[in-house]
Amino acid sequence: MFRLQPIYKMLEKGPLKLLRGVKMRKNAILIVFLLMVQLLSPLAVMADSNEKEESAVNKTEGEVSLDEEVNKEEVELDESQSIAGEEELEDQSQDPTLEEDVQKEEVPLSEEDVQKVEDKNTDEEKLHDLEEDKEPLDETNKESEEQITEDEASVIQENQKDETEKVETTKQARIFVSQIIEEESTSLLGHLHSGAEIYKTLEGRESFSSDDFLNAVYYIKKQANVNGQKYYLISTEPSSTQGTIGWVMEEDLSTHTHKGVDTKRKDLIVKGTGSAYSKAWGGNKDVVFGDLSVLKGNVFKVNKTETVGNNTWYRGVLNGKEVFIHSSYLTTKEESSTSRLGHVKSGSTIFQTIGETATSFSSDDYLNSVYYIKRQALVEGQLYYLISTEPSSSKGVVGWLRAEDMQTHTHKGVDTKSKTFYVKGTGTAYAKAWGGPNDEVYHDLSGLKGNILKVNKTETVGKNTWYRGDLNGKEVFIHSSYLTTKEETSTSRLGHIKSGSTIYETIGDTTTGFSSDDYLNAVYYIKRQAQVGDQLYYLISNEPSSSKGVLGWLKAEDLNTHTHQGVDSKSKSFYVKGTGTAYSKAWGGSKDVIYQDLSELKGNVLTVNKTEKVGNNIWYRGELDGKEVFIHEAYLNQEKKTTYNLSLSEALKMQMSAAPQTDKEYDTYVSSNYIDGSNKVTADVLNVRGGPSTNYWVVGQLKKGEKVTILNSQGGWYKIEFTKSRQWVNPNENDVLYYLNPKNFLDDEKQRLQFVDLAQSIEATDNELYRVFNSHLSGRGILNGQAQAFIDAGKAYGINEIYLVAHTILETGNGNSTLAKGVEYRGVKVYNMYGIGAVDACPISCGAKRAYEEGWTTPYKAIVGGARFAAQDYIFAGQNTLYDIRWNPAAMSILGNANHQYATDIGWAYKQVNTMYNLYQQLSSYTLKYDIPEYK
Repeated sequence: MFRLQPIYKMLEKGPLKLLRGVKMRKNAILIVFLLMVQLLSPLAVMADSNEKEESAVNKTEGEVSLDEEVNKEEVELDESQSIAGEEELEDQSQDPTLEEDVQKEEVPLSEEDVQKVEDKNTDEEKLHDLEEDKEPLDETNKESEEQITEDEASVIQENQKDETEKVETTKQARIFVSQIIEEESTSLLGHLHSGAEIYKTLEGRESFSSDDFLNAVYYIKKQANVNGQKYYLISTEPSSTQGTIGWVMEEDLSTHTHKGVDTKRKDLIVKGTGSAYSKAWGGNKDVVFGDLSVLKGNVFKVNKTETVGNNTWYRGVLNGKEVFIHSSYLTTKEESSTSRLGHVKSGSTIFQTIGETATSFSSDDYLNSVYYIKRQALVEGQLYYLISTEPSSSKGVVGWLRAEDMQTHTHKGVDTKSKTFYVKGTGTAYAKAWGGPNDEVYHDLSGLKGNILKVNKTETVGKNTWYRGDLNGKEVFIHSSYLTTKEETSTSRLGHIKSGSTIYETIGDTTTGFSSDDYLNAVYYIKRQAQVGDQLYYLISNEPSSSKGVLGWLKAEDLNTHTHQGVDSKSKSFYVKGTGTAYSKAWGGSKDVIYQDLSELKGNVLTVNKTEKVGNNIWYRGELDGKEVFIHEAYLNQEKKTTYNLSLSEALKMQMSAAPQTDKEYDTYVSSNYIDGSNKVTADVLNVRGGPSTNYWVVGQLKKGEKVTILNSQGGWYKIEFTKSRQWVNPNENDVLYYLNPKNFLDDEKQRLQFVDLAQSIEATDNELYRVFNSHLSGRGILNGQAQAFIDAGKAYGINEIYLVAHTILETGNGNSTLAKGVEYRGVKVYNMYGIGAVDACPISCGAKRAYEEGWTTPYKAIVGGARFAAQDYIFAGQNTLYDIRWNPAAMSILGNANHQYATDIGWAYKQVNTMYNLYQQLSSYTLKYDIPEYK
C-alpha cells in the first residue's frame, strides 16, 4: 500500500519547521509547493483510509500511541529519501480526516468536570454579567506584544533590500500557514475549565492536564487559529513570553477582555463583602483576603484601575498587601458640609481617618460635652460626623464618629439682635448651646430667678431655640424654655386677693414684693395683665385704671377674678326684694359694703343708671335711699305679676268646656252593652271613658261598626286599647288643672320659662346666637342651616329668638312635617313653620292656603313671616308669655270663656321650655324678665 503517513505526521507535528526549511527567496518556490499539495491530496485520502484500518488493528493489539507512530514515521522518513520530496510538500489541510482523528485522541470531560465548568461559568455570569469586547486592548502591559521569532527575523533580514517584495512574499507564504496557525495579539483574562488540555506548542500535539492550574486567573496576550479552532496562550504574567504555561482551546476557558484604565491614585472604602485577589478576577488560588468583612470600613489605597469585560477592578494596598478588589465590594467616601451639634455616646470609637482602625481611639474622654459638626461623610450607607470643640472643620477637630454613635441635631444661627429675657429659675446655663455637664456655667438657675438675660445671639438646635447673652457677668447659653418675656396686654376684670399672697411693684423682682394682708376683703379693678412665660400676672388698682390707684402685680392664682363689662347706661327701675347687700363696687367685698342688710329697704325702688356684667352675673348701679350703690340682679325684683279677677277653679271649668287635648296615655273603658260578639260597636256613637263608670270623663268616642281590642272586663265594662292608637284624646280635669296652675312651675328653673316675657329679643350677640342656633338646628330636617332666619325674625319684630326656634322645632316635628318641608298649592310650593292656619280638622290644606296667602315660598320667608304673625296676633296682643299664648287668662277674665288660644294641647307651654332651656344654657349671658299670672 502506498502511504504518505510519514509526511502527514511531520506536517501534523511541525508544519512550520517544514516551511522554514524551504529557502523562500522567490515566489516560485511557494507556488510549486502549493501545486504539489493539490496533486498529492488523493494519495493523502488513501493514506488516511489505510491509517484508519491500521489504527483499529493497533488498538486491538495494544494501542500504540500517536507519539510512537509519529516517531516511527520520522525514522522511515530518514531512511526513505527517495520519496522525501513528495511527502515534504504534503499539506496537512488536505486531509479531511485529520481533525477527526485528533479529536478522537482527546480525553473527554467527565460529567463531574462538566458540571464544575458550568457552575463556574454560571457564577461568573452572575458576578460580572459580562459581554466580550470584540477588540480587546491591553494598555498597561507592553511586554504582552507579540514577539518576532528568530526565523521570521532571518526572513525579514534577507528581504530588506526589497521591502515591497518582502511584504508580498511574507503575505503569500502565510497563506499556507494561516490554514494551520494564525497568531495575533489580544488582552484577556481567563479561568481554565476542569478537564481541559494544555498544549506546549501549537506545532505539536504534546499536552498535559489543566488540573493543577484550575481555580486561578491567567493572562492571555496571544491567541491563534488552527484550522478554525481558536487557542489561547495562558500565562501567569501579563506577557506572551514570560510566565507562559501553554495553549488552551477557546472552549476550555472562561474569558473576558482585560484593559488598563488608568493609574490614578484614589482612596476607596472596603464594604466588607467579597474577597481580595492578587490579580483582577482572581480565583481561589489568587485569594489574598478571602473574607473582607473583617476589613470592613478600611481604606483601600488604589494605584491602578482595570476592566475585565464590563467589570471594574481596582489594584491597591490593603492592610499592607497589594490586592485586586472588584468595584462592587468598594465604595467611596462622599464628604459634604453640614451644621449640627452632637453628644458622643458611651463606648463609641473615634477615628482620625475613616476606615483606618489604626487611627481610632476610645470616646470615653469626650463624653458629657457638646461638639460642633461642620463636616459629614457617607461611606456605603454609613454616615460619619467630624466633631470639633470649635465651630470649624479644621480647628479644634477631634475626629470622625459613626452617626449612630452620637445624638445630634441641626444647628443654625438665627440672628444677633439684642433681646431681653427673664430667667424663670429652672434649668441650667451652658458655655455652648445644648451643652453637657462639662459645658455648664450655672448648674442651677433657681438662684438667679427673675434676673435679666441680655441676649446678643439666637441659635436653633433642632427645633429648640437657645439664647446667648450676659447673665450675672458671664456669657452663657440658655434654652428658651428656661427664659421668659413680659408680654403686657389690656384686660378688664374684677378681683379679690387671696390671703397670704404677695404683691410686686416690679414683676420678677422679689425685692419689690410686699404682703397682701392689708388689701383683703375688697374688690379691685384689673385693667392690665402680663404674661411672663407660663405665669400670668394681674395689675390691681382701686380705680378702673392701669395708671391711677395702682397697688401692684399679683400672680393670677393669688386672685379670684371675673370678667368685667359695661352693659349699658339705660335708665331702669327695680324693686328691692329685701335680701342681700349693696356695695360701692360691683361684686364688692366687706370693705365695699354700703348697705349690709337690704331687708330694711324692701320694696324701695332702685333707679338704675348703669348695668354691668361680672362674669355671668348682672349688677345694677343706681340710687337707693340717697346713695349710689351696686346691687346684684338676684336681690332685685324683675318680674311683673298680673292678677286676674278669676279663680283657678273657674278657669278650669272654662278650659274643660273648650275641649282640651292631651297625648297622655289613659286606661279606657266602654260599656259592654254596646259591643257585640265580634267586638264591634253597636251604638251610633259610643263614649270611651277614663274609668268603668259614667262618672268618669269622656276620653274619646267610637263610631258604630268600629272594632275594639278588649283587654279585660269589669262590672259590665270592657277595658279596651284606645289611646295608643290615637295621638290626641280628652284629658281629665286633674291633668288640665296641673298645667293650668302657674304655682306648679314657679320654683322649677326650667318650667319657670313659661312666664318669660317674649316681647323682647335676647341680649346676646348675633355671632353667639348664630353659633348656638346653627349647632342646635343641625340635622333637624328643613330647619338645618336656618339659624340666621330666626335671628333676623327676632330683630325685625322685637320678640324672643329662642322662643321662635323652640316653637318651630315643636310645631314641625324637628323640621320634618309636611307643611315644613313644603306643599304645592295652586302650582306654588309653600312652607308653614308654625302651623299657622292649620286646624285639627284641616291640618295640611288650610295651613298651605295660609302660607300661600302670606307668600311663604321659602323656608326663610316662612320663619320670618310666621314670626310676624306670632308677634302681632299673640305676643303684642296681650299674650306675651308661653303660658298666656296657651291659656289666655285675660280672655277668661274678661269674656268668661276660653278664647284665642294658640293650641289645644294642655302640655303645649310645658313642652316648649325644654328646647328653650337647653338653648339658654349655651349662651354666655342673658337676661330674663317674667310676667307671672295670679288667680284670685
